[in-house]
Amino acid sequence: MPGLHVKAAAKLNLYLRVLGKRPDGFHDIQTVFERINLFDKLVFRESKGKAIKICCDCPHVPTGKDNLVYKAADALRKKFSIKQGLQIFIEKAIPPGAGLGGGSSDAAATLLGLNHLWQLRLDKKELINIAATIGADVPFFITNSEFCLAEQPRQKFSRIKTGLKLWHILVVPKNNLSTALVYKQFDRLQRRESRLTKPKGDVKIMASLIKSSQEKQSELFAKGLYNDLEQAAITLLPQILTIKQTLYSLGINAVAMSGSGSSVFGILRSRKEGEHFRRRLGKFKDWRIFIVRTC
Repeated sequence: MPGLHVKAAAKLNLYLRVLGKRPDGFHDIQTVFERINLFDKLVFRESKGKAIKICCDCPHVPTGKDNLVYKAADALRKKFSIKQGLQIFIEKAIPPGAGLGGGSSDAAATLLGLNHLWQLRLDKKELINIAATIGADVPFFITNSEFCLAEQPRQKFSRIKTGLKLWHILVVPKNNLSTALVYKQFDRLQRRESRLTKPKGDVKIMASLIKSSQEKQSELFAKGLYNDLEQAAITLLPQILTIKQTLYSLGINAVAMSGSGSSVFGILRSRKEGEHFRRRLGKFKDWRIFIVRTC
């Protein structure tokens, strides 16, 4: 298909802590992102007229003004008074509603792609500022970082410099979760809990593991993985706990949920090990299973 072709990578959250709820209803979080080699593909073509038209091969993805890709394209058009019509084709490989950042990555790819197509000459800082108006995760995908420590929505992004490449088995159940619903459930559970301080994990542990490139030490990563939203997501979709327990039973000791769910990942030593575990999980027909790596 002619046009400008751009790939959009997925992400995992190796650490996610909810710092608090803001007056506007959104939440401040602290998280460690990892970019992985699971990609959507987008094609951009200029068209007659002034409309932005989005087509997607996944029926669960909205193609109207609610789509983050539309919002990204529209933000650039308004900012630079561009009247050119646009067609955007999205080929989905990143499962939606799984905490893998597919929509945010597609939006970032749109900003990067249209910056090139329309010759806007925006630098990374300018693109990140625009990305922040579209979605909290979108700026991460502009940073071009393999690993990144972020505080949102305060827009603090710090690249973690390392030569680390992690292998993962990634399991995505048939049912997905709404991010808004998971946060609502998180708030509800927080109100029910006692005031006793509970452990929140330590982002410094995860950052130091990444920096030290301890890719063979999955037992060390097991101590660093953390996700504040996990319990809320499990109450909404108990299958997440089933997946975690199944991965543990295979001998994978570093296991966590990504983002607001519903995907669960485990840290492995190699692709070969991942393929072995994928074969053993073949009986679970409702689970999509990927072997992915840091990219």
